[in-house]
Amino acid sequence: LQCNLTGVLTHDEHVNKLDPSYSKGIQSPGRHVRTRLYFTSESHVHSFLTIIRYGGLLDAFVDEQWKRSMDYLDTVSELNYLTQIVIMLYEDASEEENSEKRFHVELHFS
Repeated sequence: LQCNLTGVLTHDEHVNKLDPSYSKGIQSPGRHVRTRLYFTSESHVHSFLTIIRYGGLLDAFVDEQWKRSMDYLDTVSELNYLTQIVIMLYEDASEEENSEKRFHVELHFS
């Protein structure tokens, strides 16, 4: 994710605050930007999990935690309207800008 975004973003855009030019009418423009996406179709949830599972994000042979996560997803027999997927992206501003340790992603699934 970081590799893909690095080429798109300029240095000034490496922030997670709302751009002041878009904050008209926003009660708390200084807050961190959060995005929520809602999928009401089971096929969309399946498609998203297929991207996570087979998109080449990490190598299960190298990363044991990723392997355990993928093994868990393989045990899920049904996805329905109560399926919830939460992706949380954290930034550690104390790390170097191009460091792989700067960003941490958590994926919660139920």
